[in-house]
Amino acid sequence: MSTESQNGARVRVIRSTLDLPTYAWEGYDEEAPLHRGFTPRSQNVYPYKLLEKISPSAVPVTYDTVVLENAYLRLTFLPAFNGRLYSAVDKSNGHHLFYDNRQIKPALFGLRGAWCANGVEYNFPNSHSTTTLDPVEWQVEEREDGSAAFICGNRDFVSRMEWRVEVVLRPETARIEMCTWLRNGTDTPHPYYYWMNAALPVREKTRFVYPETTRRLYTHPPMDISRLATIDYPVHRGRDVSLFENIRQHFPIFAETMQEDFFGVYHHDRDAGVVHVADHALVRGRKIWMFGNA
Repeated sequence: MSTESQNGARVRVIRSTLDLPTYAWEGYDEEAPLHRGFTPRSQNVYPYKLLEKISPSAVPVTYDTVVLENAYLRLTFLPAFNGRLYSAVDKSNGHHLFYDNRQIKPALFGLRGAWCANGVEYNFPNSHSTTTLDPVEWQVEEREDGSAAFICGNRDFVSRMEWRVEVVLRPETARIEMCTWLRNGTDTPHPYYYWMNAALPVREKTRFVYPETTRRLYTHPPMDISRLATIDYPVHRGRDVSLFENIRQHFPIFAETMQEDFFGVYHHDRDAGVVHVADHALVRGRKIWMFGNA
């Protein structure tokens, strides 16, 4: 029996380019910082140099892209930016599932400084990691069942640990499959966490959807995870905090407990949304983070 999909369809793989105005992260420091106290987020980054000087003006830059496309989705990857999934277009309505910022304009959020919000970012062994804006190794596989995979990965030079992400698109589904491998090939243990960070567009009528069993959320002040508090969900003190138009402040939230495998967002004015599905016993974190619209 052939492994080809039943109707013979195959995912298209396209090598292309994308022009984006780019605010360059200029001028590496001449030497990498030896002490964590001299880094943007007080984390060890040696032997990497810092990226703290952002250009005040943009210049046009042409980036190589890899596109995977079936009847439902068009996925665009940027190998130059950590292999991230830059955009995913729902072909049924032309809407972007992720935030496809039409320019590259870094802010100083990353471990080395420069970081930008585009599409889906892979973070290991810390958030907004050392190579978030660096090229990584990558390849494309076209498979017998008609599916195609974009595979990328890297070694973190601070810990010497490695990561690899495989993004698969199949011919007959509107589903993006992501599989991750993490490896410590050294002789010593290292602390780590793995964070897949998806930037989503939001609108006033965007709703954040946790399962019905979720009754409370954890939250914390800006950039201070040490002071956790709890709020009721979906209504807290008379306000529906699941709806974006009601969020008037910095708002990082985690589900207190989840026995289900999904959470997501729904845009009422577009009758469309995105759902994230993963085994809750393996992927326990379910975080939504936003500045709010005050």
